[in-house]
Amino acid sequence: MNNIEYSWNEEKTIKEGRRNNQTIEIRIKNDSVSKERINEILTLPKLERLEIINCNIQIIPNGINKLKNLKLLNFEGNNIRNIPDNLTELTKLESLNLSRNNIKRLPNQLSKLQNLTGLNLFKNQDLIVDEKIFKLEKLEVLNLGLTNVENIVDNISNFSHLKNLDLSGTNIEQIPMALFSLNKLEKLSLESNQIKEIPDDIEKLKALQTVDLRFNNIDKISKKIFDLNLSELLLENNPFLSIKELQNTNVEDMLNRLF
Repeated sequence: MNNIEYSWNEEKTIKEGRRNNQTIEIRIKNDSVSKERINEILTLPKLERLEIINCNIQIIPNGINKLKNLKLLNFEGNNIRNIPDNLTELTKLESLNLSRNNIKRLPNQLSKLQNLTGLNLFKNQDLIVDEKIFKLEKLEVLNLGLTNVENIVDNISNFSHLKNLDLSGTNIEQIPMALFSLNKLEKLSLESNQIKEIPDDIEKLKALQTVDLRFNNIDKISKKIFDLNLSELLLENNPFLSIKELQNTNVEDMLNRLF
């Protein structure tokens, strides 16, 4: 593969990558983006990566489907309310980040994004995640933190390839039983929920390396979690968790491994 040549504007807010005199990557952050600039971007047939971050744009342009070679699309931290249905025509897309927006629904033809392995919908607080998301069978990274997952959480096992799952701030009261079928899961974030217990089934997640359970109501921990080969276990700010709960476990051995 030929090397990519990068250039920046004077304010360091716009980054452009070119290969063989063709623009393949654009990253705009903390800057204004005019309609004319958007239209210009939509004429770049070789574009593979497009990131427009914290630019206060409100609409994903309808012409987004012209960028047939896009593999990464990042609209984090804008004011987007709707995802145009033709975005699903970007069938080469592998990573989609729409976090920190105001999106309320997923597009109807989400299943067309069959190459998608990463999806970030964090902090779209009015978004009700529905069964359409299960059509994304290749997902390895899924962030649904601070969204409404009530309709899908009991079927989370459908994501059999998941390695990284974030359900932080979704008001769940227990670790979903379906989650324990995700045998490839390496990183799990359940921070800022109402979870009270880490059950014995946690031992089924043999690949698990990192668990974040901060800011919950945990008062019971299965000893089996300390048999996992974890590199990080975060339990801070669980007001009902006592040292007594950790007695007679091999937690000390685990902590020695971590530190």
